[in-house]
Amino acid sequence: MKKNIKYTDEFKETIIQLVLKSDKSIVKLSEEIGLCERTLYKWTYFERVTKRDFLNLVQERMLKEELDKTRQELKQAKREVDILSKILSKKI
Repeated sequence: MKKNIKYTDEFKETIIQLVLKSDKSIVKLSEEIGLCERTLYKWTYFERVTKRDFLNLVQERMLKEELDKTRQELKQAKREVDILSKILSKKI
């Protein structure tokens, strides 16, 4: 039975940088380092995905929601500017 080993963040970051900068495959590196290849895939997933400018579905949904909210805020701000412009033009 395998024991769950807790690695420090510094160790993980060192391994992630090694994987990202190496010309070797994760499978080959996992053999050389002595870590499970699944662990290396898991640790480097975010960095590999973002380097490719690829968003997962959750990130894409969150960005769409933020874009919709920003568009609504912009419409509201334009309405407010229009109302204030009308009020100021009547006073002059």
